[in-house]
Amino acid sequence: MSQHLILTTDGSAKFYHMRGGFVIRDADSGVILETGSRPFGKGTSNVAEYSALIAGCKALHCYAFNSVTVYTDSQLIVRQMKGEYRVSPRLRKLHAQALAQLRQLRAKLVWHRRDEGDGPLADALAAGEHLEVTDGTGDQLDKGRHRAEIEEGIGGQRLSAG
Repeated sequence: MSQHLILTTDGSAKFYHMRGGFVIRDADSGVILETGSRPFGKGTSNVAEYSALIAGCKALHCYAFNSVTVYTDSQLIVRQMKGEYRVSPRLRKLHAQALAQLRQLRAKLVWHRRDEGDGPLADALAAGEHLEVTDGTGDQLDKGRHRAEIEEGIGGQRLSAG
């Protein structure tokens, strides 16, 4: 069991076609445990950011850990989750889902610049780039350790980290 995991998420909407990406890393060893990339249909970048956050949180449920820190480059999401900004009616359902996931995981949500930590990798995954991801030791990840789908209808395809 890892003591601490790091989840980094990013969402993207180009011409209203949304995608999200996430990276799950063992903070103790530095090993990437899983990456995900999936389309979410049509919508705005804020909807894509929330959708990527929810997808990444759902993927965390198959790991044993004591604590998790979630990084996103969306200041809007962090400030809405902290209650500093109001949530628009079109984002309320996603906000409630994300808040429930973060509370269930007892996760700490942190804003970071896009170029920090796993931000560039999450950004590339959100853009739909096909990447070969290694586990931090130079070895590709075992594809058998990755689930093919995320529950509750968040569609698309996950890039196996490897």
